[in-house]
Amino acid sequence: MRPTDWVHVIDEFVEGLSLQATYLDGLDAAIGDGEHGATMLRSFRAVQEALHDTPNDLESEALVLGAIGATLSRCAGGAAGALYSSFFGAMAKTASASSSDEKPGSRFMSMLGEGVGALQRLGKAQPGDKTMLDTLAPALEAARIAEREGRTLREILSIAVLAGENGMAGTREMEAKKGRASYLGARSVGHQDPGATSAFLLLQAMKKGLAGAIGTSV
Repeated sequence: MRPTDWVHVIDEFVEGLSLQATYLDGLDAAIGDGEHGATMLRSFRAVQEALHDTPNDLESEALVLGAIGATLSRCAGGAAGALYSSFFGAMAKTASASSSDEKPGSRFMSMLGEGVGALQRLGKAQPGDKTMLDTLAPALEAARIAEREGRTLREILSIAVLAGENGMAGTREMEAKKGRASYLGARSVGHQDPGATSAFLLLQAMKKGLAGAIGTSV
């Protein structure tokens, strides 16, 4: 995967957030403060601007992913900003340590695994707590299985998106255990988690943005 592929991921994510910000705010209004969509869009627009303003500084995957994490640390608000900062920061470290000869599917799975692990450690959430992890954890597990089966990057991304979508939908029947929504207790059941929903948009953005890294033989 090329550094520019991750810039494309952010471009795709911002576009998805632009289209779905009002919807995300509506989901959040039911169980939170009603600002998740607006906050995510503002945060990742700042990331997008930073990446496009400093193209000469983004010579590797690690530098791009590190710049995303650093910008979120400076500019993003709320718990989601800190979580995504740790997510992309962990992916950057993995990209820096991995071999350029590694297959794209294996490389992606390794980076996703470290990112999900980092946000889980920071947020202290578990699958079933009605958070973004309920989208990303099943996506990661599905990606790991696909990678062990020798699937291509294209297949791994498609499988991860489908698993993430199912995980996102499953949050409707969960009781929130973390964040502001947890104050509602059983009343949070019946509402889809906004963080899980924006995490699904990120998976979709990865699938679209990494298309440049996908060839017929990977």
